[in-house]
Amino acid sequence: MHAFPHTETHSARTAELAAEAAAWRLAREAAPAAAPGLPALRNQLGEALIAVGTRLLQPATAHAA
Repeated sequence: MHAFPHTETHSARTAELAAEAAAWRLAREAAPAAAPGLPALRNQLGEALIAVGTRLLQPATAHAA
């Protein structure tokens, strides 16, 4: 029964990528193009998204600890 866990993993990753794309789109739309500090804000948002993604990729047992 290899297909079911693979499908679960694939759908979770797809949802994660969609959420990341939506967050980036919202960040770009919310900030004016020439706003000072925008690169720093983008970096912080990117780091936060990477941290969340890393946590989501960990096994469920790691979250319980």
